[in-house]
Amino acid sequence: GASYTGLLQFGMNADFEKALDWKGGSFRTTWLWISGGQPSVSEVGSLLAVSPIEGPPSFRVLDLWLQQRLFVDVLSLRAGIFNADAEFTVSDNAALFQNAGFGWPTSYAGTRGGAPVYPFAAPGMHAAAEPGGDWKIQAAAMQS
Repeated sequence: GASYTGLLQFGMNADFEKALDWKGGSFRTTWLWISGGQPSVSEVGSLLAVSPIEGPPSFRVLDLWLQQRLFVDVLSLRAGIFNADAEFTVSDNAALFQNAGFGWPTSYAGTRGGAPVYPFAAPGMHAAAEPGGDWKIQAAAMQS
């Protein structure tokens, strides 16, 4: 069989410190228009997506949040709509590959009580602390 997958992704980042003199404030929005089929399900029969852009055909929000950084960027607090894998399943080595074998399987993403991951997003709050060096401590509470 044959299938195609298409993605149009657009959005905006705003630094409120530069725009509004709001120290440490920022805003982000990202929107997705996913088109085509889902070859992982229809052609391969796999739980892991064969393409990192694969998802149900739709127009949806991926990010829509406000963030405040405090204590000279040591602590950040974020509230809004976002996906969990943007912060919690990041692999430095994954960029070498053109598949989606890192992170949660697409079929679990927001459909079976799992965390909201690409291409799904959910309302929530995120807190992160970067005390120094390569250390980062973070937590999120999200609707699943």
